[in-house]
Amino acid sequence: MSLDIVTQDGCIGDSTVAVTIGDRPVVEVVEDTLGICGGSTATFTIENPQPGVVYNWYDAATGGNLVHTGETFPTTAAANTEYWVEGALGTCISTTRVRVLLEVGNTLSVSLVQNEFTICTPGVITFDVLNPIAGATYTWYDAQTGGTVVNTGTSFTTPTVSASVTYYVEGQTGTCLPDTRTPAIINFVPSDAIALVEDTIAVCGTGDVTFAIDNPVTGTTYNWYDAATGGNIVHTGSTYTITGVNSQLEFWVEGTNGTCTSLREHAVVMYAVSLEAPVVTVTEEGPDFVTFSWNAVPLAATYSVSTDNGVTWVAPSSGASGLTHTVSGLTPDQSVTLIVRAELGAACASGISDPVTGTAKSSAVFIPNSFSPNGDGLNDVLQVYGNSIESLRFMVFNQWGEKLSESTNKANVWDGKQSGKSQPSGVYMYVTRIVLRDGTVINKKGSINLIR
Repeated sequence: MSLDIVTQDGCIGDSTVAVTIGDRPVVEVVEDTLGICGGSTATFTIENPQPGVVYNWYDAATGGNLVHTGETFPTTAAANTEYWVEGALGTCISTTRVRVLLEVGNTLSVSLVQNEFTICTPGVITFDVLNPIAGATYTWYDAQTGGTVVNTGTSFTTPTVSASVTYYVEGQTGTCLPDTRTPAIINFVPSDAIALVEDTIAVCGTGDVTFAIDNPVTGTTYNWYDAATGGNIVHTGSTYTITGVNSQLEFWVEGTNGTCTSLREHAVVMYAVSLEAPVVTVTEEGPDFVTFSWNAVPLAATYSVSTDNGVTWVAPSSGASGLTHTVSGLTPDQSVTLIVRAELGAACASGISDPVTGTAKSSAVFIPNSFSPNGDGLNDVLQVYGNSIESLRFMVFNQWGEKLSESTNKANVWDGKQSGKSQPSGVYMYVTRIVLRDGTVINKKGSINLIR
């Protein structure tokens, strides 16, 4: 650039000066709009920042306050906020400031007009969002996390409900999701569904008892009465403890939840100082066993039996709480005597039956399927048992059909020999013809296991 200089006295001179003219910075941002959820931070970034350029961020399009300087601008806000950025290179300022927008969303805490219902019969329920926010999206799920979307909107009418179920709803603005979903609970309580852990409790001597509701339902009130209908409430709660019981008692309990009231369930306290004695009878007599049975004794928890007049006691063959006992391993005409003891606990005197005798006998014929002719004096010969045998013919064959023995003596139909020679262990066949005293003829075939 050339300059002419004129002094005060009129002298004219010239001079040449070098002047540099720079370009104004051009400002661009990577993203001019960022979204955050309340409380988090977003960062605006200059795209392709120029060396030597200072980037200033303001809260107004012109003037305003300088809020940050730098190629990146991390910021947070409680509501949507605008900022403007300009570049300065020496005295050269970008022509206009570039606007950026921070969009702030907030997580929603969803409340329902009513978040829990109790119904007694199958039906539908409608849940409504309390004070829904305009522009928010409400989504209903069948699980607390994940799950399947079952509805969208501020109101949700369920399908027909016939069992307890919980749905969940969440609200969303922008990209902000809540930390937890709000439950929408339906309790299905059929009117006849109440049950007790134990409906009858036995007490022997003075003691305490506790009745308890089986699987009590949250929100249900359980009232205990002294009558099956009407009556007085004697207790409220899912358990009921009666102390110092010294007589038989009865109670009834019902559950109430909202408009639902169950049928009353009967609870009985059985009381006694001593147990009744069982009444024992012989119910079956076979050729090698006798079966006894007895009545169930009120309050009795277990039974014991004895065949030696009470010297030793064992559990019945049908189990500790069973009502039958079979004595086996008998021979025809062998008798056995049984006594039965009903038991509850140390505080209760046991009830002991009168002795009852049974005899192994049968009008039928019994032929054992094995014997052991080893000379020990026990089961050395095969016998045929029967109280009404008049006569018999008994033949024994080996596996090749060879007859080894024939006898008419029921007390010794075979001694395990053929012509005095002992036969080896094994299975043999027999054929017999038996005549009973009443003239009945029995023809029988079978196998015998000879054991040595």
